[in-house]
Amino acid sequence: TQETDWISRIDSQILSALKGQGSILREGADQSMSNKKKAIPYYALSFGVGVMAGFIGGVIASNRVSAARRMPNAINWQRYLARERGQIEATCLTNHVESRYWLLFCERPPVVNQALRDHLNEQILPALALYQVLRDCTGDQEAALMAVEEMVAEANRSKLRAVSFIGQFPFFYNLLRRMTPSTLSRNFPPEGWQIEWVENSDESVAFNIHSCFYLDTLKEYGAPELTQVFCKMDDIFYENISSSVRWERTGTLARGDQVCDFRWTSAG
Repeated sequence: TQETDWISRIDSQILSALKGQGSILREGADQSMSNKKKAIPYYALSFGVGVMAGFIGGVIASNRVSAARRMPNAINWQRYLARERGQIEATCLTNHVESRYWLLFCERPPVVNQALRDHLNEQILPALALYQVLRDCTGDQEAALMAVEEMVAEANRSKLRAVSFIGQFPFFYNLLRRMTPSTLSRNFPPEGWQIEWVENSDESVAFNIHSCFYLDTLKEYGAPELTQVFCKMDDIFYENISSSVRWERTGTLARGDQVCDFRWTSAG
């Protein structure tokens, strides 16, 4: 039949192609065997490059994991201590602070809200560990507080530079006015702060804080005086943030006042 003839023609074409391919393969195999000795250095080089790439990748991954396991701000604080006290003492103190941090971290109270957990794990507990170690080493609470203040400021200096750069532009006050409500809602939730809005206008952005997660937490740890360090960071951060904005605050909860009164006034 026509179908049988068509199949036969296809079969013969396939058989012919396979014979030709077999001949090509035999020739390729003979050529491969004759060049085997020449190919060995190439394969060895490829293997060596692969091993080296794997080794470098492993080192990078290991360093990243090690960095991820370090206490927040540990690297910045160790650099600061090295400048002030020398590398050996800086390493010993930093190791001690990190050990204290992980102890505090493992024993920390359960916190459901993610923003509050971030404040606790990344800001409060590192500063508390640093303060406790320095206070225990020196026996001088005021000196320990001053050192922690300087080191927390050092750790936040890059953030200050970034925001100060934006503060150069004339639209900064309008940006501040628009972003502050959403920033407070997202990063300073009512579970940790009681905030009363006073004004949000073309002239001023102002609110009062009646309760503070930092102060409440540090009271539980027996170190409410440490809260003033974070209050001072507000002053450092906002005082010279922009020539178009004037920062004002007359009191804080940590200093014994009734409220923390935050106010930015347009200087334009």
